[in-house]
Amino acid sequence: MRRIAYYLPNLHLEDDINLGQFRLLKAYKWDNSESLIEQKVFGDINGTLIEVDGFSTGDMFSPTVNESIYRELELIKFAYFFSTLSNHHGFVSNDAFEVFRIIEKNKDPSFEHKVCLNNGIDSFLMSLDKYYNSKALSGGFGRALLTKHDLKYFHLIKSLPLSDDDLMIISIFNKTRNLYTDSDFVDRVLFARIAIEKLTKKLEWKLPQITEKFLDDALKFIESNKVENEEIKNFFVENVMKKRELIKVNIEKYLNGLKDARHALAHAGEQSNDFQNICYFMAWFPIAFTLSFEPKEPEQDFVLRTIFLLAASGADIQKWQEREYTLTSSKRTILESFEHISRVMPKLVSRGNCEYIELYLKGFKSSIAQEKANKCVMQEF
Repeated sequence: MRRIAYYLPNLHLEDDINLGQFRLLKAYKWDNSESLIEQKVFGDINGTLIEVDGFSTGDMFSPTVNESIYRELELIKFAYFFSTLSNHHGFVSNDAFEVFRIIEKNKDPSFEHKVCLNNGIDSFLMSLDKYYNSKALSGGFGRALLTKHDLKYFHLIKSLPLSDDDLMIISIFNKTRNLYTDSDFVDRVLFARIAIEKLTKKLEWKLPQITEKFLDDALKFIESNKVENEEIKNFFVENVMKKRELIKVNIEKYLNGLKDARHALAHAGEQSNDFQNICYFMAWFPIAFTLSFEPKEPEQDFVLRTIFLLAASGADIQKWQEREYTLTSSKRTILESFEHISRVMPKLVSRGNCEYIELYLKGFKSSIAQEKANKCVMQEF
């Protein structure tokens, strides 16, 4: 048996993060890091080490620990992608969370660790050090700086009764955040549709019923976990309840477009540029997935996020990433506005700061209405 480390070279930490049974640690703090993590391979040792209960970096390899680490890492990624949508933290993708299992070198210098690669025709053994070096260099473009706040939904996800099939759904969703070029992104639509289809199968929904079922679940959840704030209540009534049909039509249109793009790819070999990026799916799916468990006594943060997602769905979903520019500045996109208010509003509500709550809600409503106003101007023109 050999000593082992689980190392993420492209995931950097603001500080160590303790999530109970799962720990993310700054690699350079580990006293014996250089004996396993070689600077010549990774360029530096500023990445992150993963540990779980019963395993510390440098312990012997255990199949049980190995499975636990990869399982927990998928939950970590899902929690991060749940709360972090736009690129205000940098150009982060699933690749930033790639973990390298580093095995203590054989004392015999003639022995070299290899990794088995394949190209669909044959397999090839490559030096593990060279492989890790190439992956660390390519991944350096999209490094992530992680804070504990970025994982605020981890404990919510961890509390759900996740089956092996649920974990597979999470893993497939995480793959939609893979890094692609603008000429080769076909996998993203496939992964998105697979995640949706597996979720509907689990819930025994028929695919055409997705939007209606989701809205029923979301509104029932919000009503059962009311936010005790008059400004939020009024916003919910005016921008969600009174616009339910519009929201339903918009979500349905988007999901049908995603379905058509998948079918065009699978049956006609056609790639749709309309779904090169699928930011609405990235925002919608984690909420739909979590609501499927009917979480009890959830954090107010999640309730507010659900309200704001529904409200933002009243705008043209395909325009969530369009940005309006003025002579001196640029305005937030709908995606950025949704993410910003979801991050700020829980703090304002907990403080009872009604004046600021009203101002933020007014600004968010304006960002959604602005898209509609632009559409009307174009039609008149």
